[in-house]
This record gives sequence, structure tokens and C-alpha cells, in this order.
Amino acid sequence: MSFVTAFYVMFQIKERVSKSKHLQLVSGVKILIYWGTSYLWDLVTFFIVTLWILVTMISSQEEGYSTFIELVRYFVVFMSFACGVLPLIYLFSYLYSSPSTGFTRVVMLNAFTGEIARRYPGDRTQQVLERMRVTQQILGT
Repeated sequence: MSFVTAFYVMFQIKERVSKSKHLQLVSGVKILIYWGTSYLWDLVTFFIVTLWILVTMISSQEEGYSTFIELVRYFVVFMSFACGVLPLIYLFSYLYSSPSTGFTRVVMLNAFTGEIARRYPGDRTQQVLERMRVTQQILGT
């Protein structure tokens, strides 16, 4: 998913650098309309990508990826992820002036934070549970 979300930064950087965003705003497009349509279009394209991912999951016929309920869960997770990450990608677009540099750095950031998130909670969960048990024993609850 780090590659999929990083593609969206390229379009935002290209619009800003080529001044097409400025041209639209000068011609009378309201800022809310501009960002709203951009967000809606990106959600639609992310929806299509999500459908392709789900079709791939269905065709693999792996356990955990084939029932309707499981696919709906994956769909909801992917679309929730899109709703949260797209505004963040829009903010990252202001850090770069070259679409290729922005894409590369956002991919690296996404991959790095994804790997940290994948590794970190598993290590801490047991420690937190143990501390909760000790606290419950001390408090007598």
C-alpha cells in the first residue's frame, strides 16, 4: 500500500509546480471545491485499486481471503486507510518540488512507518498485559 498511496503525492506536486492549481483558484474555483473534488477523485481511484486488490485476493483462493465477510472487512480497512492517508499525502506534497523526489520519499516513509508499526505493537502487547495484571492484583480488582 505504500506505493499506491505515494502515487497520489505526484499529482499534487505536479499541479502545484506547474501552477495549474493557482490557475484554477484565480479563475474562481473555491478552495473547498478544489480540495473536495481532488479528494473525491482520489477516493474513487483508490476504490478501483481496492477492487483490483480484492479480485486478486479472491483469485488466490487462500484461507482468510476468500469469504464474503473477510473481503468486506478488507474493503472497509482499505477504504478507511484511504480516508485517513490521502489528506496526509496532500500535506506531504508541500514538502517537495519534484514529483519523483516526493514519490520516492513518501514510499520510503510509508514503508519505514509500516515496518515499525508491524514490529512494535507485538513486542509491547505482552509487557502491557503483564503490567495490567500486576496493577489489577495490587488494586484487588
